[in-house]
Parts: sequence; structure tokens; C-alpha cells
Amino acid sequence: MAAIVSPSESNNATAYGLGAIAVLAAAVAVSQYNKKTVKVVKYEVDVEMQPKPTAKEHKKQMKATLKNIMMKDQAKTQLM
Repeated sequence: MAAIVSPSESNNATAYGLGAIAVLAAAVAVSQYNKKTVKVVKYEVDVEMQPKPTAKEHKKQMKATLKNIMMKDQAKTQLM
């Protein structure tokens, strides 16, 4: 048995098909339009490696700094 399709049903199916294709094309166009280009900048930083001060050296630096502050500002500070 062959199904008989009226011309109006055929036109509706064609219209729905073309509408779906148009929506798909619009979605692709929007996604392509909204793509952002990412600019990557690579550079090298030359940093001289300095040894980490020991606890004793760090304490000496702190005492010297506090001593300078006391002499300059006449502030009440406490040496560690």
C-alpha cells in the first residue's frame, strides 16, 4: 500500500525542513561570530637565583631594620 500525501502536507514538510536548516545555519553563524581569538604572549624572565637567608641571617636583618626605625623615628619599638 502506498501512502497518498496531499500537496499541502508535502509543502508543510518542506517548509519545516527548510526552517530547521535555516535555524541550524543561523546557530552555526552565531557560534562562528562569537568565537574569540586568544592572544598568547610568551616571554622569558631572567631572574638571578639568590640563596634563601637562614633564620639567623633573617633575624639579624630584622634587628638592623628595627634599629634604623628606632633611630630615625624615635618610635618605641622592641628588638626581638
